[in-house]
Amino acid sequence: MNQNDIAPAPATPTHHQLALELTQAVAQILKMDIALVTADTDIRDFGFDSINVVELTRVLNERYDVNITPPQLFEHATLASVAEFLLTEYPEQVSAYYHKAVKDKAVTNTLVSQPVSATESTSIRSERRSHEPVAITGLAGSFPGSENLDVFWQKLMAGEDLITEVPVERWDWNKNFGNAMEKTGQTQVKWGGFMPSVDLFDATFFGISAHEANLMDPQQRLFLQTAWHAIENAGYDPEQLKGSKTGVFVGIFTADYNELLIKSGEIKEAHAITGLAHSILPNRLSYLLGLHGPSIPVDTACSSSLVALHQAVESIQSGTCDQALVGGVSVMASQTPFMSASRAGMICADGRCKTFDKRANGYARGEGVGAVLVKPLSQALKDGDHIHAVIRGTATNHGGVTNSLTSLILSLRLM
Repeated sequence: MNQNDIAPAPATPTHHQLALELTQAVAQILKMDIALVTADTDIRDFGFDSINVVELTRVLNERYDVNITPPQLFEHATLASVAEFLLTEYPEQVSAYYHKAVKDKAVTNTLVSQPVSATESTSIRSERRSHEPVAITGLAGSFPGSENLDVFWQKLMAGEDLITEVPVERWDWNKNFGNAMEKTGQTQVKWGGFMPSVDLFDATFFGISAHEANLMDPQQRLFLQTAWHAIENAGYDPEQLKGSKTGVFVGIFTADYNELLIKSGEIKEAHAITGLAHSILPNRLSYLLGLHGPSIPVDTACSSSLVALHQAVESIQSGTCDQALVGGVSVMASQTPFMSASRAGMICADGRCKTFDKRANGYARGEGVGAVLVKPLSQALKDGDHIHAVIRGTATNHGGVTNSLTSLILSLRLM
């Protein structure tokens, strides 16, 4: 649209006008037909989530020079209510914007559009970024029998079998050995893929006391270390990220350490609250490095880290964050999940997955931790980063009603 074709808005906006602009903003953020977005409809009906709210908050703050927060927007169920909030709490800022708009004759009828400059308009940059591939510029991890990615790769290339008996420092598999179908509380599974040195952690390096570190789920400790190594692998000093719009998205769903702290009696210690909470895992990293992007744990069971990556890509492409640390972590610290999974007929007693084989009799459990640093491909090229891989698209869905809660619809899974 040509700026000369746009009629200037009145210096004092009406509630109706402001609400209309909010609907236009939401339609553009969600990429919806404007006719489907109304000011009086509950915004949850539009599929508005936390990332969308953060984006709308950013737009409002930049547009009207105000300082509202996502939680404040969450308090309002409709866009009409948001408009009333702006006019009530920030009348001078909103009026100042419209007064300047009239003076400059540069108002568009779309809240998220900006005047075209010599560089690019925000809307054009946003449109380009929303379809831009994302580059993996740093990576690190630890997997069964492998303290880092190099060792893991060497063992894969050598064809080594990394499934072992349960290490004695984890638990005594003989103690509850037996047929789970005959008696609850036992299992015939004594195999798994175990990482080395999950109990080791340089607490002092991360500014954490030994007491607090002991009460932290090893999954928190391992991800801190791995994310740090991923940043270094990308060629950056982790402290350089302070104040940046770097997001953290981590897949995590096991909680074995809770059981150990309950048995030891340490569950009542103060640091156990933060040490065991999955929500703290990504936020501990954001706190440590001073990151200002989203910090979100993701639990979708086996797909947790992939869904975390999907959310990170969407967050980058929407402009919510400039780059992101993404990964997943799982530590098997208790025999209890083996018992329940055996009872459900999910895991195999011989510790070997036999995918697509008529001998298939369940899966073998394993653990690991991995982290990648991702950013827009164009930015990675501009920064001269080493690019390990390029992500050109991600997606999530659900099978809906199936034969059982845990069964899948293959055609949807392969979409």
